[in-house]
Amino acid sequence: MLKSHIFLIKTTRFLIFVFAFMLAQLTQAQYFGQNKVKYKNFNFKVLESPTYEIYHYLDNDSLTLALANEAETWRQRHMVIFKDTFDYKIPIILYANHGDFQQTAAVSGIIGTTTGGVTEGLKNRVIFPLTTSYAQTDHVMGHELVHAHQYNMVKSGDSLSLNNMANIPLWMTEGMAEYFSIGSEDAHTAMWMRDAVAYDYFPTIKDLYKSRYFPYRFGHAFWAFVGGTFGDERILPLYKTTAKLGVKEAFKHELFMPTDSFSKRWKTTTESFYNKYKNDRKLAAEGQKLVDSKNGGRLNISPSVSPDGKYFIFLSERNLFTIDLFLADATNGKIIRKLSKRTRQTHLDALDSFESAGTWSPDSNQYAFVGYSEGKNKIVIANVKSGKITDEFFVKGIPSINNIDWSPDGKNIVFTGLKNGYSDLFIIDVNSKNLTQLTDDPFAEMQPRWSPNGNQIVFVTDKVRNAENPCTKLSFAIYDLKTGRNFNPEVFPGANNLNPTFGKDGNFIYFLSDREGFRDIYRYDLKEDKVAQLTRFYTGVSGITKYAPAISIPRNENTIFYSLY
Repeated sequence: MLKSHIFLIKTTRFLIFVFAFMLAQLTQAQYFGQNKVKYKNFNFKVLESPTYEIYHYLDNDSLTLALANEAETWRQRHMVIFKDTFDYKIPIILYANHGDFQQTAAVSGIIGTTTGGVTEGLKNRVIFPLTTSYAQTDHVMGHELVHAHQYNMVKSGDSLSLNNMANIPLWMTEGMAEYFSIGSEDAHTAMWMRDAVAYDYFPTIKDLYKSRYFPYRFGHAFWAFVGGTFGDERILPLYKTTAKLGVKEAFKHELFMPTDSFSKRWKTTTESFYNKYKNDRKLAAEGQKLVDSKNGGRLNISPSVSPDGKYFIFLSERNLFTIDLFLADATNGKIIRKLSKRTRQTHLDALDSFESAGTWSPDSNQYAFVGYSEGKNKIVIANVKSGKITDEFFVKGIPSINNIDWSPDGKNIVFTGLKNGYSDLFIIDVNSKNLTQLTDDPFAEMQPRWSPNGNQIVFVTDKVRNAENPCTKLSFAIYDLKTGRNFNPEVFPGANNLNPTFGKDGNFIYFLSDREGFRDIYRYDLKEDKVAQLTRFYTGVSGITKYAPAISIPRNENTIFYSLY
């Protein structure tokens, strides 16, 4: 169970949101009873590498070649563990964006907005879309290729068949894919585990089957403990024996202990490791709690405060089955209304709810957010007082949009657009719909935010990426609209520095960083070139994923709204 709250902290105070959710159940609930719709035909071509057949329709040879080379690199890494061979080339079906991916005919089931990729078992086909950054795409590819090895291992085993997959719990399968794609250490997984330790719900092996324990994060932690305690060489035998005999017998045969003994050892070791941080970090939130499960839902995320500081809008599944936008009072967290209640009349299939927040107009009267309709993203604008949709539009030539932000003069919206495999910054005139492209390069540009005077845009990029380090961390940069040049502050190299937001006078940038393995709020002084740490939480400031927006600042800069795990 993921729990997070929306809080208000003062720079002077902080505003706190709380969210608790069961991700798999939410994903399924939003699409129950729907049929998959195809809006376009894809003219696939094939790029062959020694191990793979990559089906794609991109006009971007350099990117598809880079992905083919990276797939072969994953093959070499995974072979160290799986030591298997394929008597066929593994098909990889690559989509240009998530909207196209949701229309795939390679799998029959409905694909929701939260699904990162799919590996189809019978033909062992790997299907996934490109994402905003190369690092995200690479992780999804590495994760899904682990599944290809898992299926191949079971299908090609002398005493195994695909029927044996039923013996393997989801937390084992997905956790292994995470372990072999991101490694043993991950700040996001660690945050979940610290919370489980702090609030005494750390699972036993038996507990992992319960829906409150998200299989990706807790499964990842499980395999990290197995690898660190018994050695990575025990991972594959444990997985294979589970397929043959089930979990209980596999533990006895491969780890020489029953699951109960393993559970106690896992819990004791994890508690001992994380408890040493309790004295140095705050378990309780700072500031005034605004939204939790009492007045919100299990999931309350992505706070966006109005420029005048009177209201905020957040995403929640407060109404049980769908994630919607809710308007609330910034002084007490009282829910005023569901903002997106009329989206059905606008033929909006879904909200972009996981890694993209909406944006207020500078007069605090309107709110714009990203929706999904007819196989692509659109920008939707609602009147905050009435809740009525006043405008909605696709952006010509840009099928995938996220991270929108309204300009201080109210004329333009800046956003990240994913086009032909690359994500760049674009500005669209709200009235004329004229489009201006700011960046045009193979690097990721995401999470743009205007400066108060409208002359600069701070954004997140992986531009320090190079051939030796293709999956580098992300950090923020500043784009000057007058000169067209970027300035890259050297802040915490090697850490993810995300969600940058200008303060009221443009002299400070607030952002989130995991530099210590904990997600905290920092403030960068542009004049002094100095960084101040504002929080030291035991869990972390976070949305559902590490890329999701989790802080928002009103025009007066007296408060910071944030979501705390």
